Amino acid sequence: MTGNARTDSSGRTAHYASLGGCVNDVALVECFLKTELGVLDEHIIKLTSTAPDLDDDAYHGRPKEDISAWPTYRNIARAFARLSSETRSGDLVYIHYSGHGARVRTAYEGIKGQGGIDEALVPVDIEVVASADMDQARYLRDVEIAQWLAGLVGKGLGVTVVLDSCHAGGSTRRKESATPRGTGFIDRSLLQSDLCVGSQRSYGPAAPAGLRHGRVGKSWLLEASGYTLLAACTAFQKAYEHTFAERQHGALTYHLIDTLRRYGQDSVSAEALLGRIAIMVQSYFSEQTPLLEGETTMAFFGISSSSSSSSRACHAHRPLVLAVDAASGVVDLDHGDLHGVHAGAEYGIYRDDDGSFPLDMVARIRITKPQGLRATAAFMGPHEPADWAAVQPGFRALLLKQAPERMAGVRLVVPDGTEPAAEHVRARLTSLRRHIEEQKRPPSLWRLLPEEEEEDGGGYESVPLALSVTINPEGFYELLDASQAALPNLPTIPAANSVSSSASLLACLNHVVQFRLVQRLRADPVSALRTPCRFELVGKSAEPPTEADVGDALSGELVFPAGLEPAPLHNGAYAVRSGEVVSVEFENRGQSAVYLTVLDLKPLWGVEKLYPAGVGASECVGPGEKRTLPIQMEIPTYLVGKGRTEITETLRAVVTVRHTSLQALELPDIHEPSTARHAHFPEYFTSALDQLLEDFSPASRDVKLKGRTGGSWQMYDINVRTTT
Repeated sequence: MTGNARTDSSGRTAHYASLGGCVNDVALVECFLKTELGVLDEHIIKLTSTAPDLDDDAYHGRPKEDISAWPTYRNIARAFARLSSETRSGDLVYIHYSGHGARVRTAYEGIKGQGGIDEALVPVDIEVVASADMDQARYLRDVEIAQWLAGLVGKGLGVTVVLDSCHAGGSTRRKESATPRGTGFIDRSLLQSDLCVGSQRSYGPAAPAGLRHGRVGKSWLLEASGYTLLAACTAFQKAYEHTFAERQHGALTYHLIDTLRRYGQDSVSAEALLGRIAIMVQSYFSEQTPLLEGETTMAFFGISSSSSSSSRACHAHRPLVLAVDAASGVVDLDHGDLHGVHAGAEYGIYRDDDGSFPLDMVARIRITKPQGLRATAAFMGPHEPADWAAVQPGFRALLLKQAPERMAGVRLVVPDGTEPAAEHVRARLTSLRRHIEEQKRPPSLWRLLPEEEEEDGGGYESVPLALSVTINPEGFYELLDASQAALPNLPTIPAANSVSSSASLLACLNHVVQFRLVQRLRADPVSALRTPCRFELVGKSAEPPTEADVGDALSGELVFPAGLEPAPLHNGAYAVRSGEVVSVEFENRGQSAVYLTVLDLKPLWGVEKLYPAGVGASECVGPGEKRTLPIQMEIPTYLVGKGRTEITETLRAVVTVRHTSLQALELPDIHEPSTARHAHFPEYFTSALDQLLEDFSPASRDVKLKGRTGGSWQMYDINVRTTT
């Protein structure tokens, strides 16, 4: 892109500087598509605008290509129309944009309201006077992009979108020779061609089709749905281009193609790709955080998953190596206190690009300083510094050994009763103890304590008692909390003298400990996050919301047809009826952007991420912005069948200072089949001593006012009691 700042008929004075890496990006992607994936020339649509040399007057300051090949608004629209007309269900579509991004005054006030902001791409004719096509020059806005993509998805196409551009302005630290792909302000003017955009077309997603228990309706407009979206940065950051391999490139594009080539011909999920890409981008630009949304578990480019891809997806949420200083023996990880990484824990480092995970350990490290969302570790023997140099950013870490004081103690208890019955129970529990002790890989989160009359010779005297296992009179295993009260809503496991019975109990123990550690998660007493926020249940309704009509369009704003009524607050929990929909609202009342994740801690010992939807990480919420989440509350069918008429669950807002993923904290309901990640790799979940000593009965909190603050995050809880 090239040209001079100009003022148009609407008074716009924004200027987008020429970028040196965008055309290089397209050439790099085109080469990969042709050489690695065998895509034919006739299946590639390429729009570029190469800036002429400064001393070349032949182009009069305009791009070298023919105008039909420029990325103008009209040409981009034609390209999308061609994609729609020339494809059929099952085809794969890849869309890559490298260029400027912008935040501009909305052209859709009926959707976003007065003063609303559109996130937009910047076609070349915004800046370069082309011809009569200038009458069509306008920003390519988020609402329109979403509509076009929805049309492609609706045809049954496998769609992957990469946007290597800024999503917003704002001050950033610039590196030498680095250029941001955007401006530092919001363009609040409208081009002449924008004035009729909002009235000419009807945009917006379909109204919510009904809300399932604990799931959020679409209260935000542009959720990536049905396609994979990889974006260069969050909404309040800039994306940069820089010199890589002696050529200017966007940081996202360069490291995307480099990572794909490292994986070779193996199919790999977008989720697994993001880990390495984000690490490499942030090694150059710490203030740029790549994002992944939509269908993130499918193989990138939509290629069918292979076994190696499935394996990578299984451990995509393990800690990643951020940086390595082999000389001083120091490693930085992208997980910290909030993710359950604690001082003294030992991890193995493994390559994540050769399918060997977790067989071949490259190095062993011990955590020395967890810091909120990050952690520092030191290399351990027997490896030497020469071996440490083999560790690279993007490698994965696996928990090998947890510090004793961070573990939960589990004791096997013989209940009171007649001597014959007690002896029978003792025999069953002795068999269970033998099964646990014979495990090749002992539990990483809990430790089996000796019987009370025995002495602990295993060096675990500091492990606190958190759970007890006993056998009830009906002959089933029963879990008790520290106060010896039975835990509710657990599977019925016969206390049989069999491997399957013991294995079921171990899986249940792992699950309960994992859930409890998430439930009792505490943060550091001093918080670097000073932004005031509000997380509140504002009301309930018997009917789900719909989107308000604005003329012929949907507004994107959710409206409850019968209005909201207050939900009574009793003993720290809001009271609702099963089937009712609650409206929960989060508001950023500060002057800085924050990143939001909303979790549902469910009565069947499950942890579900409600917001953002899908497997994406936290969502950026700007100053003064709100997020409204309608959630339908129901008593699970399993518990209804057991005669339960009341449950209590917790909705938790986790607010962080930077983009972070909390997917490692998710758990299925305990009665659902466990995923491979949670069944075999519970080392994600760890906690402090005081968390493990707390009672396992439901806790009451001031659900409206109190947020637990930490070094890099805050947490706000809302308890909801649902009755029949």
